Amino acid sequence: MEEMLQKKKTVNTIADLRKLWTDHKYARCVRIISNIFFRKYSLSYIFNSRVCNFKSHIKYRHRLWEAIANPNGFRHIKDY
Repeated sequence: MEEMLQKKKTVNTIADLRKLWTDHKYARCVRIISNIFFRKYSLSYIFNSRVCNFKSHIKYRHRLWEAIANPNGFRHIKDY
């Protein structure tokens, strides 16, 4: 648990997320926890935060959720 709390503080980029979902020794557990967060808590987290532009956060929420299913294929958040 302490190791995950330390990792949480260092995740700032998409590459950090992908590494946590694939290369970490608890990668499967982290993906399961991330999936639960996106299903149940992400909207309330977005709306209760200091974010001013809710629309963009909600727009890319689905893209991050898809990345949990296939983290190796996740390279960028925007579709080109």
